[in-house]
Amino acid sequence: MAIVWAWGWEVRAPLAFYTGTAWSSAGTADPNERTVTHQHPAGYGGGNTSLSLTADGWLRTGPVLLVPSGGGVNTTVRAAQPFAAASTVPLLAVYDTGGLEVAGVYAADNGTSTRLIVRHNGVAVGTTSALVSTARWTRLALRWAYTAGSITCTLWIDGVQVLSRSVAKTTADAVDTVRWGAPMSGAGAACYHDPTVVWGSSPDPVA
Repeated sequence: MAIVWAWGWEVRAPLAFYTGTAWSSAGTADPNERTVTHQHPAGYGGGNTSLSLTADGWLRTGPVLLVPSGGGVNTTVRAAQPFAAASTVPLLAVYDTGGLEVAGVYAADNGTSTRLIVRHNGVAVGTTSALVSTARWTRLALRWAYTAGSITCTLWIDGVQVLSRSVAKTTADAVDTVRWGAPMSGAGAACYHDPTVVWGSSPDPVA
Protein backbone atom coordinates (compact mmCIF):
# COMPACT_ATOMS: atom_id res chain seq x y z
CA MET A 1 0.00 0.00 0.00
CA ALA A 2 1.58 3.29 -1.09
CA ILE A 3 0.48 6.90 -0.79
CA VAL A 4 -0.21 8.36 -4.22
CA TRP A 5 -1.40 11.82 -3.18
CA ALA A 6 -2.02 13.69 0.08
CA TRP A 7 -3.55 17.08 0.76
CA GLY A 8 -3.90 18.84 4.09
CA TRP A 9 -4.99 22.39 3.10
CA GLU A 10 -1.87 23.84 4.69
CA VAL A 11 -1.05 25.77 1.50
CA ARG A 12 -3.49 28.37 2.90
CA ALA A 13 -4.26 29.62 -0.58
CA PRO A 14 -7.54 31.30 -1.58
CA LEU A 15 -10.09 29.51 -3.76
CA ALA A 16 -8.78 31.19 -6.92
CA PHE A 17 -5.51 29.29 -6.48
CA TYR A 18 -7.36 26.01 -6.92
CA THR A 19 -9.98 26.90 -9.52
CA GLY A 20 -7.31 28.65 -11.57
CA THR A 21 -5.39 25.37 -11.91
CA ALA A 22 -8.19 23.16 -13.29
CA TRP A 23 -9.91 22.62 -9.94
CA SER A 24 -13.64 23.40 -9.86
CA SER A 25 -16.22 24.22 -7.20
CA ALA A 26 -19.87 25.00 -6.50
CA GLY A 27 -21.45 26.90 -3.65
CA THR A 28 -19.04 28.57 -1.24
CA ALA A 29 -15.82 26.63 -0.80
CA ASP A 30 -13.12 27.95 1.51
CA PRO A 31 -9.88 25.92 1.32
CA ASN A 32 -8.28 28.30 3.84
CA GLU A 33 -10.59 27.74 6.84
CA ARG A 34 -8.70 28.22 10.11
CA THR A 35 -11.37 28.20 12.83
CA VAL A 36 -12.40 24.52 12.63
CA THR A 37 -9.51 22.11 12.17
CA HIS A 38 -8.76 18.50 12.97
CA GLN A 39 -5.93 16.66 14.69
CA HIS A 40 -6.06 12.89 14.45
CA PRO A 41 -5.60 11.24 17.86
CA ALA A 42 -3.25 8.62 16.38
CA GLY A 43 -0.84 11.41 15.49
CA TYR A 44 -1.15 11.66 11.71
CA GLY A 45 -2.90 14.40 9.80
CA GLY A 46 -4.33 17.55 11.27
CA GLY A 47 -2.93 21.03 11.25
CA ASN A 48 -4.49 24.47 11.45
CA THR A 49 -6.22 24.77 8.06
CA SER A 50 -9.20 22.86 6.66
CA LEU A 51 -11.70 22.99 3.79
CA SER A 52 -15.09 24.55 4.54
CA LEU A 53 -18.13 24.07 2.29
CA THR A 54 -21.67 25.48 2.39
CA ALA A 55 -24.72 23.23 1.94
CA ASP A 56 -24.62 21.40 -1.41
CA GLY A 57 -21.24 22.99 -2.07
CA TRP A 58 -18.27 21.02 -3.34
CA LEU A 59 -14.65 21.31 -4.44
CA ARG A 60 -13.07 19.00 -7.01
CA THR A 61 -9.43 18.67 -7.96
CA GLY A 62 -8.07 18.71 -11.46
CA PRO A 63 -6.16 15.58 -12.57
CA VAL A 64 -3.62 15.82 -9.77
CA LEU A 65 -3.02 12.10 -9.20
CA LEU A 66 -3.10 8.76 -11.00
CA VAL A 67 -4.29 5.49 -9.47
CA PRO A 68 -4.37 3.05 -12.41
CA SER A 69 -5.81 -0.15 -10.96
CA GLY A 70 -7.82 0.21 -7.78
CA GLY A 71 -6.95 2.01 -4.58
CA GLY A 72 -8.40 3.95 -1.70
CA VAL A 73 -9.02 7.41 -0.30
CA ASN A 74 -9.41 8.51 3.29
CA THR A 75 -10.35 11.81 4.86
CA THR A 76 -11.80 13.24 8.03
CA VAL A 77 -15.06 15.14 7.87
CA ARG A 78 -17.13 17.22 10.28
CA ALA A 79 -20.75 18.07 9.45
CA ALA A 80 -21.92 21.39 10.89
CA GLN A 81 -25.50 21.32 9.53
CA PRO A 82 -28.15 18.56 9.20
CA PHE A 83 -27.63 16.00 6.45
CA ALA A 84 -29.89 16.13 3.38
CA ALA A 85 -30.76 12.80 1.76
CA ALA A 86 -31.99 14.53 -1.40
CA SER A 87 -28.59 16.09 -2.07
CA THR A 88 -26.85 14.94 -5.23
CA VAL A 89 -23.49 16.04 -3.83
CA PRO A 90 -21.17 13.30 -2.50
CA LEU A 91 -19.49 13.66 0.85
CA LEU A 92 -16.39 12.19 -0.81
CA ALA A 93 -15.82 10.76 -4.29
CA VAL A 94 -13.14 9.79 -6.81
CA TYR A 95 -13.43 9.96 -10.61
CA ASP A 96 -11.84 8.22 -13.56
CA THR A 97 -9.81 9.93 -16.28
CA GLY A 98 -12.99 10.43 -18.33
CA GLY A 99 -14.85 12.17 -15.51
CA LEU A 100 -17.08 9.28 -14.38
CA GLU A 101 -17.54 8.62 -10.67
CA VAL A 102 -15.68 5.44 -9.72
CA ALA A 103 -16.78 5.53 -6.08
CA GLY A 104 -18.69 8.08 -4.01
CA VAL A 105 -20.16 8.36 -0.52
CA TYR A 106 -23.55 10.06 -0.07
CA ALA A 107 -25.96 10.89 2.76
CA ALA A 108 -28.88 8.46 3.00
CA ASP A 109 -31.00 10.25 5.63
CA ASN A 110 -32.15 13.69 6.73
CA GLY A 111 -31.17 15.02 10.14
CA THR A 112 -28.24 15.21 12.52
CA SER A 113 -27.16 11.64 11.75
CA THR A 114 -27.23 9.59 8.58
CA ARG A 115 -26.40 6.24 7.09
CA LEU A 116 -24.08 6.41 4.09
CA ILE A 117 -24.74 5.25 0.53
CA VAL A 118 -21.78 4.15 -1.61
CA ARG A 119 -22.34 4.60 -5.35
CA HIS A 120 -20.47 3.63 -8.51
CA ASN A 121 -21.27 5.83 -11.52
CA GLY A 122 -24.82 6.48 -10.26
CA VAL A 123 -25.53 2.91 -9.14
CA ALA A 124 -25.99 2.26 -5.41
CA VAL A 125 -23.45 -0.33 -4.27
CA GLY A 126 -24.87 -0.45 -0.75
CA THR A 127 -26.05 1.48 2.29
CA THR A 128 -24.47 1.26 5.72
CA SER A 129 -26.36 0.59 8.91
CA ALA A 130 -23.68 2.55 10.79
CA LEU A 131 -24.34 6.26 11.25
CA VAL A 132 -22.30 9.42 10.85
CA SER A 133 -23.33 12.31 13.10
CA THR A 134 -22.92 16.07 13.03
CA ALA A 135 -20.66 18.08 15.34
CA ARG A 136 -17.84 15.53 15.46
CA TRP A 137 -14.88 14.61 13.29
CA THR A 138 -15.36 11.26 11.52
CA ARG A 139 -12.68 9.36 9.64
CA LEU A 140 -13.86 7.85 6.34
CA ALA A 141 -11.88 5.38 4.25
CA LEU A 142 -13.20 4.27 0.87
CA ARG A 143 -11.54 1.53 -1.19
CA TRP A 144 -12.27 0.32 -4.73
CA ALA A 145 -10.97 -2.85 -6.35
CA TYR A 146 -11.60 -4.39 -9.79
CA THR A 147 -12.20 -8.03 -10.64
CA ALA A 148 -13.38 -9.41 -14.00
CA GLY A 149 -15.75 -6.62 -14.98
CA SER A 150 -16.93 -5.77 -11.46
CA ILE A 151 -15.93 -3.24 -8.84
CA THR A 152 -15.93 -3.89 -5.12
CA CYS A 153 -16.34 -0.83 -2.90
CA THR A 154 -15.41 -1.08 0.77
CA LEU A 155 -16.08 1.64 3.35
CA TRP A 156 -14.70 2.13 6.85
CA ILE A 157 -15.97 4.62 9.46
CA ASP A 158 -13.44 5.45 12.18
CA GLY A 159 -11.46 2.34 11.35
CA VAL A 160 -14.42 -0.06 11.38
CA GLN A 161 -15.47 -1.71 8.12
CA VAL A 162 -19.16 -0.96 7.56
CA LEU A 163 -19.72 -2.03 3.94
CA SER A 164 -18.14 -4.15 1.20
CA ARG A 165 -20.14 -4.97 -1.93
CA SER A 166 -19.69 -5.38 -5.68
CA VAL A 167 -21.50 -4.17 -8.81
CA ALA A 168 -20.74 -4.24 -12.54
CA LYS A 169 -17.97 -1.79 -13.42
CA THR A 170 -18.99 0.96 -15.86
CA THR A 171 -15.99 3.29 -15.60
CA ALA A 172 -12.36 3.28 -16.63
CA ASP A 173 -9.88 1.77 -14.19
CA ALA A 174 -7.65 4.79 -13.62
CA VAL A 175 -8.64 7.43 -11.04
CA ASP A 176 -7.22 10.95 -11.25
CA THR A 177 -9.64 13.27 -9.42
CA VAL A 178 -11.02 13.73 -5.89
CA ARG A 179 -14.18 15.61 -4.89
CA TRP A 180 -15.21 16.79 -1.42
CA GLY A 181 -18.81 17.81 -0.78
CA ALA A 182 -21.41 18.96 1.73
CA PRO A 183 -24.66 16.95 1.32
CA MET A 184 -26.36 19.03 3.98
CA SER A 185 -28.99 21.71 4.51
CA GLY A 186 -28.84 24.99 6.40
CA ALA A 187 -27.06 28.32 6.17
CA GLY A 188 -23.40 29.09 6.69
CA ALA A 189 -20.64 26.50 6.84
CA ALA A 190 -22.15 23.03 6.42
CA CYS A 191 -19.15 20.73 6.31
CA TYR A 192 -15.40 20.66 6.95
CA HIS A 193 -12.79 18.32 5.45
CA ASP A 194 -9.24 17.80 6.64
CA PRO A 195 -6.57 15.94 5.55
CA THR A 196 -7.11 13.60 2.59
CA VAL A 197 -4.84 10.76 1.45
CA VAL A 198 -5.15 8.66 -1.72
CA TRP A 199 -3.60 5.19 -1.75
CA GLY A 200 -2.53 2.89 -4.54
CA SER A 201 -3.88 -0.61 -5.10
CA SER A 202 -3.46 -2.94 -2.15
CA PRO A 203 -5.25 -5.85 -0.49
CA ASP A 204 -4.83 -4.02 2.82
CA PRO A 205 -7.57 -1.73 4.17
CA VAL A 206 -6.98 1.99 4.10
CA ALA A 207 -8.66 2.66 7.43
